[in-house]
Amino acid sequence: MIGLAVTLTYSNGTSKDVNINNFASEGIVTSINGVTVTHGVTVLSTAHNGRPITVAYSSSLSANTKPLTVAQKVTFNPEYQRVEQGERTGFLASALNWPDHTQLTLEWCTSSGGSAGVPPGVTNTNPVVIFNMAGGIEIYTAATTPVADYYFSLRYGSTQASGIVRLSVFPSRPVITGHPQSQTVTEGGTTTFSVSATGTGNLEYHWQVDKNDGNGWQYIYYESDAFQAYHSGHSSLNSPTLTVQNVPASFNGYQYRCDVLNTINGRLSSTESDPATLTVTAAAPTKYAVTVNGGTGGGSYAAGATVSIEANTAGDVLYFSLETAFEIIDMQGRTLLKSDRAAKSTNVGQLRPGLYFVRTGNVVHKIIKK
Repeated sequence: MIGLAVTLTYSNGTSKDVNINNFASEGIVTSINGVTVTHGVTVLSTAHNGRPITVAYSSSLSANTKPLTVAQKVTFNPEYQRVEQGERTGFLASALNWPDHTQLTLEWCTSSGGSAGVPPGVTNTNPVVIFNMAGGIEIYTAATTPVADYYFSLRYGSTQASGIVRLSVFPSRPVITGHPQSQTVTEGGTTTFSVSATGTGNLEYHWQVDKNDGNGWQYIYYESDAFQAYHSGHSSLNSPTLTVQNVPASFNGYQYRCDVLNTINGRLSSTESDPATLTVTAAAPTKYAVTVNGGTGGGSYAAGATVSIEANTAGDVLYFSLETAFEIIDMQGRTLLKSDRAAKSTNVGQLRPGLYFVRTGNVVHKIIKK
C-alpha cells in the first residue's frame, strides 16, 4: 500500500495532497498496513480495490479527528478517436490509486452516461492498467459496424471511475479495382480517363489534375471556367469517367487522378487512384478539300474543281493547291484575312494559335494554327 496519495485535512479548514511516504514531514509516521501508527494516528480501514483508505489522527497539528481518504482517478488520452469500419484503435488509460486493475471494467454507454449495449461487431481488450501507472485499451471494429458515434467509460462495480470517451466510426475506405491509364492524344483531339472502385456506401468521384506548375494536385471543379471547358464528367460526382476534349498542346505532361469517396450518413472516407499522364502530340498538317465555284477567284480550273488547303504547322504560310480567292474567319465570325485576288498561299503569321475557318466561294472548312 505504500505510495498512495491521500488528502490531509487540518482543523483550520486547509487541506493538501500528501503521499503516505511523506507523512513524516507532516509530523505523522505511518505504514498504513493495519498497524496503529505513531503521533496519535490510527488506521481505521485499509480496504482498497477502489474503496477509500480512512485514517483518523490526533496530532499536534489538530486536536480533532479527521478522515484521510485516498484520491482515485482514471483519465483517457485522447478522449476521442476516429476509426474506420474494420479497423482498430487504442486509448491510453492512466489510473491513479487503483491497485487492482482487474476491478475496472469497460462499459458502453450513451453520451450522457446511460446504459447502452455493445456496438455491433465491436470487441475490446480489458483495460490494461496497473497501480498508479498507465496502460491501454484496444478496440476493434468490424467491416459491418454501423457508421455512428459510440461512447464508453470505465467502472468499478456500479461506480463510474472515468469520464465518457467517444469513438466515431466512419465508412471503410473505397477499394480501387481499376486505376486510370496514361493516354496519348493528338492536339485538338479527345481522350478519356476511367476509374473503377468498390465501397460499402455511396461512391463519389472527384477528379484532380497536376499541371506540373508547383501547385500540386487540384480538383478540376475548382479550376477556372476556361480550363474546365476542356473537361467533362468532372462535375458529376457519379461519373467514374473523365473526358478531355479539344486538347491543347499545353496539356502535355499533365497528370490526372481520381479521389474516390465512400459516404454513409454524411461521413466519408476516401482513396486516391494512381496518377495517369496525358501526352499530347503535334497535329500533322491537315488538308481540307474545298469546292470552288467556276470562275471564283480567277483560278484556271473548271467549275466544281477541288482545291486542297494545307496548314503548314512548321511555319506561318497557308498553301492552296490552286489559285483561289479566300477569307479567313475566327470563331467569333470576324474576318481576319481576305483576298479577292486569286492566290496559292497567304501568310498567317499574325494569327494567334487556334481554330479558324477558311471560306472559298460558298464552302467553309477549318484549319488549326499552331
